[in-house]
Amino acid sequence: MGLSGDIMNKVKKATETATQKVGELTESAKLNMEISAVESDINDLYRELGRAVYFAAKTSDSIFDPAELIGKIDGKTDRLVELKAQQDDRRGLKTCAACGKRTDAENEFCPACGKKLD
Repeated sequence: MGLSGDIMNKVKKATETATQKVGELTESAKLNMEISAVESDINDLYRELGRAVYFAAKTSDSIFDPAELIGKIDGKTDRLVELKAQQDDRRGLKTCAACGKRTDAENEFCPACGKKLD
């Protein structure tokens, strides 16, 4: 293989690396957008719940049952936890089960509370 073959192999390898990085960035951007959308949904549900509680109290509506809204908030919150765990995995992070602090996946103990990490 001559000089031109070596150059072509290096160009090919650089192109493959660049393509991989672009794919990773695209996936990261999609994940960030979904996290933002879920956080926005949760905030909207909290506002809706607040309005419903306010109007129920103002009108003495004893029929008001917040269970449906609370269930929606819980579902969105669970999804948010899943998405953030995916994001942490992509970044090489893990979350301490004891205190919730994010730290490098390589750490054996949490730098914030000292508990052993899973």
